[in-house]
Amino acid sequence: MIGIYKTIKVSAKEIMQQAAPRNESYHLALSSDIGHAVTCGLKFKLPRVMGAIPEGNESFISGFIAHNVLETATETLGRLWRTSPTPNSQEIMEAWSPYTQQVFADVREKDQGNPESNIERYISQARMRLQGIAGVLHDKMSQDPAPNRIVSEITITNPVTRHEGRIDAIFEYPEYAETVEWKTYSDGGMSAYDRNQTLSNGMLVNYRYGRAEDDFTGNVLTVITPTKAHNPRPTTLGLDAIKEARTYMLRVLDGDRLRTTLPHKMVCGSCSYQSACGFYMGDRVDSDLKKMLWRRRFRVLKKRERTHINKFLAQRLSHEHLTE
Repeated sequence: MIGIYKTIKVSAKEIMQQAAPRNESYHLALSSDIGHAVTCGLKFKLPRVMGAIPEGNESFISGFIAHNVLETATETLGRLWRTSPTPNSQEIMEAWSPYTQQVFADVREKDQGNPESNIERYISQARMRLQGIAGVLHDKMSQDPAPNRIVSEITITNPVTRHEGRIDAIFEYPEYAETVEWKTYSDGGMSAYDRNQTLSNGMLVNYRYGRAEDDFTGNVLTVITPTKAHNPRPTTLGLDAIKEARTYMLRVLDGDRLRTTLPHKMVCGSCSYQSACGFYMGDRVDSDLKKMLWRRRFRVLKKRERTHINKFLAQRLSHEHLTE
């Protein structure tokens, strides 16, 4: 038995060495980062490479809470959709009530002991945004047929293009699929980031169903906000921008020294990385210590990329080799 075990162990190790050569990159470009990088490459580099922390995150707390509710409540949509007559927004909110109560309770528990807490205000805002999304869903359910299946909170990785994203929901129909993104971080319309991230995730959904990533003939893109359902169009210009940003990000992670194209100053005015960006843009110190710190940072990134190796092996190896 020991001899057999050793044979299998060595064989598996050899398979991994052949399928995953050491000089290959396993970095992944995330759709959430691509959404920012299309507008400004530094908005990707500052948090992911330089370790910068965004400012003014308080405005996103309400949206984060609402999104957590939708993560767990999406599974109820199929059942509600098949209900006749179509449930109104209040009935949808009632169906979501167990998930809402659980998320709100978890948020309150984590915030205990904070004397400057505004958590009840954020919870109230989250509830209002969920109410708005429930109203938008009521209209959608009244107009569209119920999908055969709803897949929620699924991570898709395309090892060929080194692209990964977490899709909020996929509505599956017999002839097509619908890529759905919940945008709960504001009460307004769809932003450029929302459009770019949804388009990026739509490319991954195409890959999931065996199509070329830029083939949207069987994929409808939908962004649902508290006020409206938007359907961004996958234009050639938009797809090219996504691919260009993705290539830029992967090259940066691989250690290439690239010059970043900056957006118009009006865009920079609303960026949450203004202070960090100003610091790095104005830094002219060329010391040995700084060079050492940058070398270490990319060394850490190189170590981290190996955590993705199994995703590439799953794409390359046969079922027999994966079992072994």
